[in-house]
Amino acid sequence: VARKKARIARARTEAAQLVQAWKSFWLVYGQWPRSLNGQSAAPMNSAAMQILMGMNLTDNPKGFKFMEPNENAAEDGFMDPWGQLYRVDFKATETDDTIETYQMRVPLVNRKRHYY
Repeated sequence: VARKKARIARARTEAAQLVQAWKSFWLVYGQWPRSLNGQSAAPMNSAAMQILMGMNLTDNPKGFKFMEPNENAAEDGFMDPWGQLYRVDFKATETDDTIETYQMRVPLVNRKRHYY
């Protein structure tokens, strides 16, 4: 029971960090990376993590480090405590001529989805 609770707590913390990193990306660039924009359940694979870690200068031309997860994330992707890639939804929920609002959702294995 204690291990299960610890995994859930770790997943919630990491999911919140992931969302904060993407929010920071949005604040700097005013858009999502072209490779992820509008995707539903985009896996946080090595390509996505390299954007957040400042290693992909095409999607993150300023090379900012928005997140510094464990050293394996750049190569293997960002894994949850159950060994699955975290996934993030980048969906437009509201659009007008000047504002586009996005909802970010990080589903956790066997748990309710967490919205940020």
